[in-house]
Amino acid sequence: MSLETLLQDYGYLALFIGTFLEGETILIIAGFMAYTGQLDLHYCIGSALAGSFAGDQFAFYVGRWNSKWIMKRLCKWKSKVDKVQDLLKKHQNLLILSFRFFYGLRNVTPFSLGISHVHPFRYFIFNLMGAVVWAVSFGYAGYHLGSVATQFVSEDQLKHAQYYILGGVMSFFGLLWLLGKIRSSVIARRNGTSVCPDPDQLLAELSELPKAPDPVASLAGPVDLPAEPEQSPTEPAAPLKDSAKP
Repeated sequence: MSLETLLQDYGYLALFIGTFLEGETILIIAGFMAYTGQLDLHYCIGSALAGSFAGDQFAFYVGRWNSKWIMKRLCKWKSKVDKVQDLLKKHQNLLILSFRFFYGLRNVTPFSLGISHVHPFRYFIFNLMGAVVWAVSFGYAGYHLGSVATQFVSEDQLKHAQYYILGGVMSFFGLLWLLGKIRSSVIARRNGTSVCPDPDQLLAELSELPKAPDPVASLAGPVDLPAEPEQSPTEPAAPLKDSAKP
């Protein structure tokens, strides 16, 4: 069963589940179908936003609560985990905002961020912002794909031609996936990481990343507290004179 058939049969529920598990392919197809009038674009964007955000939040907490278990699954992606580590050290907020656009790192990044010292509140805020940008970008990309297609076929022929157009989109992303797998295998062999390393070693490497500052303080900015006045040394009190003595 193809993705467009699932969208036709189950609509926004299929889009929510698809973006929870997969990524941009089903959203582009949904945007295209919104142009042909089969779906509503705003509902497509909302469903994809919710699915992508929920899926990446789930992956983050799987990595946070079951770090050793997930590292046994991620060890075959050692090169990708190393790449996430490097980006996390240099651009933590930017990585959380944009990892959905990094083809090949999208699936492994939320788990790696959960294992590392990224604060859950920080991840929640920037993950939500990134989900909004991602859903709007690819939703409108699919919608405008339908607009471009009308330059070559008529509106009446568009619904009949959509299977070929959407098949081409799926083939394109499938080719990207295949090239990514080949590239990862080549890098693993070149670096001598084809053998799965010790999961405890990978966990230790991710745990050694520097902890981020408090997210509330970083969002609010530095607060300058007034300096306390210096206290002068107290002088000993003069002895009281006894008024009763002459």
